[in-house]
Amino acid sequence: MSTIDFKCQHCSHSMQLPASAEGQTGKCPSCGTAVVISSDSSPAQQLPQQLPQQPPQQPPQQPLPHVNPDSTNTHRSATGSTTKTFAKMVTDSFVGVRSPYLVGNERYPNLTNYLKVMDIVIRIVFMIGFIFLIVGCIIYVGLGLFGIVSAVINWEDYLMETIFMGVLTILGGILGGLINYLILIWCRLVALASLEMIRVFMDNEANTRKALGK
Repeated sequence: MSTIDFKCQHCSHSMQLPASAEGQTGKCPSCGTAVVISSDSSPAQQLPQQLPQQPPQQPPQQPLPHVNPDSTNTHRSATGSTTKTFAKMVTDSFVGVRSPYLVGNERYPNLTNYLKVMDIVIRIVFMIGFIFLIVGCIIYVGLGLFGIVSAVINWEDYLMETIFMGVLTILGGILGGLINYLILIWCRLVALASLEMIRVFMDNEANTRKALGK
C-alpha cells in the first residue's frame, strides 16, 4: 500500500497518509485546520473559510437640529430679568443696600457696637427723610392742582395767573423733591463712607498686628 508524506502548511505537522487520501479534505490533528491533503511535492491547499457576513451598512443619517425647549421663552426670560434688575436697582437706590461685611473687629468691641448702631441710625434717618420728602411732594402737587381746579370752577378774575401759579407749584414740588432726594442720597453716602473708612482702618490695624505676630 503506497503512502504519501503530508505536512501541514500551518503548523508544520508531518504524517504519513494513504495515497488514496490525496486530494481529499481533512483536518490537521495538530491545529485542526481544514486542508486539502497532498504530498510534500505539492503544497497543501487550505479550504477557503467562509468570511463572517458583515451587516449591511446603513447610510449615515443627518442629525436632527437641536431644539431648545426654552428657546421660545428666552426673549421673555431676558426681558423679565432686565425688568427685575431695574426694579431692584430702583428699590436699592431708595432704601439703600447694607454692606455684607462686618463692621469693626473683636479687638475694639465698643467701637464695633458703635459702628453697628450708627449704621442702623443712618438707615432709619434716611427712611424718615425719604418719607417726609414724599409727603412734601404730594402736598405741593396737591396744592397746585387744588388751586387750578378752584380757579376753573369759580372762574375768578385772575384765572390765568392762578393756573400759572398752580403749575409753578406742581413743578416746584416735583423739582424740589428730586433735588432734596439727591441731597439726601449724598448725605447718606457720606455717612456710610465715613463708617467704611473707620472699618478699613480697623482692618488694616488688625492685619498689621497679624503680620507682626502681636
